[in-house]
Amino acid sequence: MNDFTLIKISNPTGKIVEVVNNPTPYEHIGSGDEGAVFKLTDKKCVKIYPNVEHCRAEKEVLIEAQHSPLFPNLYDWGDNYIVIEYINGITLDKFLKNKNTIPFSLTKQFIDLYKEMERLKFTDVNLHMKHLIVTKDTSVA
Repeated sequence: MNDFTLIKISNPTGKIVEVVNNPTPYEHIGSGDEGAVFKLTDKKCVKIYPNVEHCRAEKEVLIEAQHSPLFPNLYDWGDNYIVIEYINGITLDKFLKNKNTIPFSLTKQFIDLYKEMERLKFTDVNLHMKHLIVTKDTSVA
């Protein structure tokens, strides 16, 4: 499964990470400021980083949160990638794009997420809507 290491990415502008070359069958499912994500299976995806420090920081957060049901499982990592649980859904910003209100169930989950981050003693609780996935049953992951 490690042929994803053949994927080449770049972030020349410091904004959205670009896929330079993907010689694998893995679907590119998203890019952000720090990495690009590819679906490996129905249960796993890989996030590849051009900056190893960003990878290290996210890996450390996920290791600390492994016993929390509100964070994806971390399966494997390398210098510039993490293999995590694939959550099938859409990002919160896309979910809210055509909504006039936020469902109460989501609001409660946001509060629970902040409380969980405080319990884990995370100092940076600045969540981005593009990092939260809303599943078919309107759960946040």
